[in-house]
Amino acid sequence: MTTTNVDISNKDDAKALVQTFVDQDEQVAKIEITVTNGVFAGAVTFNDPPAPEAVGDGTMDTAKTDAAKAIDDGKSKITIERSDAGKWTVTAT
Repeated sequence: MTTTNVDISNKDDAKALVQTFVDQDEQVAKIEITVTNGVFAGAVTFNDPPAPEAVGDGTMDTAKTDAAKAIDDGKSKITIERSDAGKWTVTAT
């Protein structure tokens, strides 16, 4: 797996990051967004090689919605992860 830092400067950038990388599904293992004193930072961990194709359980859309809500709610650490089975989950604190 390879982790890459991603420049984000505001809530809209953070939401776009989630939308873009969750849609890459098999390529992405985890997306992390942190906010410290109003400063946003992002990181994406890529699967290498890509993970098996997901079963289409609908968790991609739920993850996008849950992550956007956490961003809007001002959470300071948001982690969006894809399991090996293709299920996306969001953890926010």
